[in-house]
Amino acid sequence: MWKLLERLVRSPNIIVVALCVLFLTVLSATIVVWPNQQLLANSWHQQGELLAREYGHRAAGLLTIDDRISLTVEARRWTREPLITGLEILDPAGRTITDAGSVTGDDHRSFSSPLYYEEQLLGTLTLWQDDSNLRAARLRGTLLIALTLIVFGGLSAGMMHLYLRRQGHDSQTVQALLLAHFPELHAPATLEPQARLNHLLRQLGRSHGDALDLLSALRRRLPEHQISEIISNFRASDLPGAQTVGALIKIELVNLDALEKKLPPDAVKRLMDFIQQRCDEVMRLYQGEPTQDPWRFLVQNDIEDGDFVQRALCASYVLDQLLNNMEGWTARPRPEFSVSVMAGPMYAGIQNSRGLPVLTIFGQILKQLDALSSHNQGAQILIGEPVFQYAPLGEIVDAEIYRDIALPDTQTLEVWRLLGFTENWQRVLDRQVDSLQDRV
Repeated sequence: MWKLLERLVRSPNIIVVALCVLFLTVLSATIVVWPNQQLLANSWHQQGELLAREYGHRAAGLLTIDDRISLTVEARRWTREPLITGLEILDPAGRTITDAGSVTGDDHRSFSSPLYYEEQLLGTLTLWQDDSNLRAARLRGTLLIALTLIVFGGLSAGMMHLYLRRQGHDSQTVQALLLAHFPELHAPATLEPQARLNHLLRQLGRSHGDALDLLSALRRRLPEHQISEIISNFRASDLPGAQTVGALIKIELVNLDALEKKLPPDAVKRLMDFIQQRCDEVMRLYQGEPTQDPWRFLVQNDIEDGDFVQRALCASYVLDQLLNNMEGWTARPRPEFSVSVMAGPMYAGIQNSRGLPVLTIFGQILKQLDALSSHNQGAQILIGEPVFQYAPLGEIVDAEIYRDIALPDTQTLEVWRLLGFTENWQRVLDRQVDSLQDRV
């Protein structure tokens, strides 16, 4: 709750929140308090009119027999009722026949009823009703509205005050960061904090406008984690590459030509975008990284010995199940994907490609992976024999020898086909596949 309030106070939206609070306060007075006041007033007036008609009917009966003594007694008894403060009966000429209680006061508290016998006017009865309850209710409503305005108005003013204070503090913090990271920036110390910050930002825009525009475009199009990866790669691009050991995974759409002949170009593009999205999701789960080839991914040996091989094989299996069993695909032919996995030493570094940093792989492992992928023309997972040199996989995977293939340097590579995993691993991975399919 406090973190949410702190974020709200830091946000310019606090102005909108403050105005909304005041608006809701006035609205509550309009749609809650005011209708209740009107309902109470209407009920009070209806009660006065009913009492005037009822007492008028009784008084007309007594006037018909000219029993003025009984009429006077009844009038005094009626004024002893808690709601009646006064009562007066006049003849048709306006002369007083009888009265009781206080017969003066505001006209809005009086209610009259003509007294008839058949069609003859006998007189008029006027009563004055006590409005103390009505005035007390109106006073309570007014006090409630005033108290609400004071409380929520004070809350809005407090939030605005905190926002302005925080804005000034944030301005000084941002100024300090800008001056620390960009020593070439400067601003006159005589300026107000916000004006000084604006001056520094204008200088920053002139000197680093292109980079800021690029970052703004990335924020509109990419999630935060991908932006963080790009920034990290930019920083790493100034560093030399290094020798590393890892596993490379290559995804290939083996019947792409057939799909391009049968499907319109926009459908093929949507399919490729979907595949890329799926690959990125799975690789994030298993700490895989994209390389200079968008369909080739690196799983580095950066956790513990052999773990990278297990992660690479798990990622390959999950990708194979997701891509080759796409739900909702009704067109023919269905896309078929091959997955090839190779492990070994390599040289990895960050290089700029079209102005963006990209993880680039060099070494003999690329030739081995390309040769393996060129022989993988079915919906299957093929594994190069060096993968088994980095971890004991006998109790984890179920695989069979596929064939030997010739490498460009006249050597041969033993190739295995992944059939599945042992029971516990298989169950966990299948649940992972189901979870990812449910996200679509």
